Amino acid sequence: MKNIFIIIILTFCSLASSLAQGKYEVFRKEMSLIEKQENEYRKVIWGENDFSQDYKDSVYKKHQVLVKEKVEFAKNTIRENRDDERFLKVLDIYVRNFLSLDEFEAELKMFSFQVQKTEACQRYFEFIKYARINTPGKQCIDFEMKGHDGKTSINLFSSIFGPPGVALVGQQCPPLKRCMKSIMKKASK
Repeated sequence: MKNIFIIIILTFCSLASSLAQGKYEVFRKEMSLIEKQENEYRKVIWGENDFSQDYKDSVYKKHQVLVKEKVEFAKNTIRENRDDERFLKVLDIYVRNFLSLDEFEAELKMFSFQVQKTEACQRYFEFIKYARINTPGKQCIDFEMKGHDGKTSINLFSSIFGPPGVALVGQQCPPLKRCMKSIMKKASK
């Protein structure tokens, strides 16, 4: 009886594993079809071709709808698979750019506790933490870095610049020197 129970458990575990693998593979296949269509639209919109501007505009509208559908498809798939760490990557690749930091954090917190403990998820939480520190209107953060000579220097941007603006590092760079005047004009506005 004990052996039969163990066999049933092992069978169920392998079945559950293959089912989870299947969900991810199904997502990847369906997403690749959506992306293939998206690439076709991009070729028409931004590629070198002889299409009229009206036609390109109509394809652009279809492209915008497809992008929304792609994001919704990814969101729905993530909601159905909160116990699978692989769907963290789906969140990052397909959804994150359409979310605020608070929304991104809320999405991460909806994953299972087991997934939240993974290194990948912890890196996303760290990203959110530091992204909030470095937002426009807040005091610049101070940091240390090593120069090419191996010496460590402490950059006290908070005392020099106050709220973040444009920090021009490497001002000896000729291309930067050429555009610095226009950057400074825009920054002063």
